[in-house]
Amino acid sequence: MSEQVHYPDEQARDQRGESWTVFHAAIAPLKREEKMRAQRREQRQEFWSYCWGLVLALVLTLVPFAMVYWAVLPRFSLLIVIGVFALAQIIVHIRFFLRIGVRQKREDLQLILFSALLLIIMVAGTIWIMFNLADRMSMPMHP
Repeated sequence: MSEQVHYPDEQARDQRGESWTVFHAAIAPLKREEKMRAQRREQRQEFWSYCWGLVLALVLTLVPFAMVYWAVLPRFSLLIVIGVFALAQIIVHIRFFLRIGVRQKREDLQLILFSALLLIIMVAGTIWIMFNLADRMSMPMHP
């Protein structure tokens, strides 16, 4: 037979149909401890995720710089390799720093699409302005 533990709001608990016993009272601290362990585990995983992201971001940044500095590839091939490393860098930032995984909510997808739209607008506008400026500066002079 279990012994009842008395709480200040026992009447409210009884109205909801919950009965608190000594057994439940003994398990409550264990559940709290279990939650704390899970929380510490989650924090540790998050820390190591950020560490991996930092290492990958540094590698994905330094390798193209080194390739350009030592001119290991022809110009066109080097541009392609830099573009591939840039795409990998974007994926690393999305996964490790923004914490957006493959299976996410619709709001996350909208966030990514909006960010991509802004990025495309900025890049396209910059390229347009640069080509327009180059075209204007190379105009032949009239006699």
